[in-house]
Amino acid sequence: GNKMAVIAYRITLTNFLTLKLFSTTRTEFIFIKVRW
Repeated sequence: GNKMAVIAYRITLTNFLTLKLFSTTRTEFIFIKVRW
């Protein structure tokens, strides 16, 4: 049970960081596109 909780936590954290990185990259791309 504890091992599954750690795995679930790591998957959730990875998904959160990936989504945050994607959102940041997309926002910066749109900002640069509008600026230029």
